[in-house]
Amino acid sequence: ICPNGYVAIPANGSLNVEEFCIMKYEAKAWQDDNGDSQITISELDETTWSFNANTWTSVDNLTTTHKPVSHFNKKPWTTSMVKSWSMCDDLNSETLRIDKDNDQNSDGTYALTSNPEWMTMARNIESVAINWTSGIVGNGCIKQGNINQNYSCNDIQSGFNGTNFNIYTVPSGLTSSTNQLAKLIFSNGEEIWDLAGNLY
Repeated sequence: ICPNGYVAIPANGSLNVEEFCIMKYEAKAWQDDNGDSQITISELDETTWSFNANTWTSVDNLTTTHKPVSHFNKKPWTTSMVKSWSMCDDLNSETLRIDKDNDQNSDGTYALTSNPEWMTMARNIESVAINWTSGIVGNGCIKQGNINQNYSCNDIQSGFNGTNFNIYTVPSGLTSSTNQLAKLIFSNGEEIWDLAGNLY
């Protein structure tokens, strides 16, 4: 049973990965302003972006009271690898490292996705016909979502750029999880959004 906003990923014996849960949407920054433990759109905050010399730069000015949550609204939380690991680790109910690693409270363990887990998702996705532009596994391209204009797949139906969705306007114009090409389906019927590197 996965937490709210997460989906179950089937196990992969060849990669020695058991079934696990992952966020259905890219992580968003949530701060429980009214203390009711309910996620509302007004409580979802965004990383600040600046534009200089034709380059977008993100500034993570969110406070330590923000928590990562899986939600379809707002732009993804853009932060450093170290902070990502720390914020994810802090979702655990245990305090001590050994207790977190051993799931002392038997409520599951939050951690960033490992390489074998990532490959488990990729292998599962490529085995599902609906994820392919042709509807046949191995024929055409796997749908890639909002990935800008330059990508190796020459099948026009695999990527979505939309109006003004080029490298210079993605951060300001991005509305997360709005195009069906950004959704992928697992063999168990669960869906995940924006897995293909939606944000530059």
